[in-house]
Amino acid sequence: MIAITERSVEREKSNVTFAEFLVKEENLCLKPKLIMIFSNTKDLRRIIQLSLEEIAGWQVFVADLDAQDLTLVTVIKPDVILLDTNLPNSDELRILQKIQDYPEIQNIPLVLLTERIFTSDRRFYNSLGIVAAIAKPCDMVTLATLISQRLKWD
Repeated sequence: MIAITERSVEREKSNVTFAEFLVKEENLCLKPKLIMIFSNTKDLRRIIQLSLEEIAGWQVFVADLDAQDLTLVTVIKPDVILLDTNLPNSDELRILQKIQDYPEIQNIPLVLLTERIFTSDRRFYNSLGIVAAIAKPCDMVTLATLISQRLKWD
């Protein structure tokens, strides 16, 4: 519910659209980003989760990379899937193949958190539908900013 305030009356006198006014005046409650993390490293998965939840205020769901079922992803429909992996590894490529088998989640951006980022790797990642790769180790304090920059979220 949006209350009518003196500021909203002032908005009527300006040339700002209602949506621009709401965002500018922070009268609009923007829903947090939903992030799905796949990682086989339990401790790192927890650190990433805490970083994104506490620093960015995002809602984070986690699963093992070798998870057999992607039902959770189809239900929550995250804004991004973060894969903590060391591609190319045939076992870890299976999660990408599974994602491509689910039409309802194929368009969710995939971000890779990996130790290997070479020019040749980037071409390989692009061929797999990965939109961004972030090198490990990375600063967990700035991880949300890196993801936002790579996905061009403002």
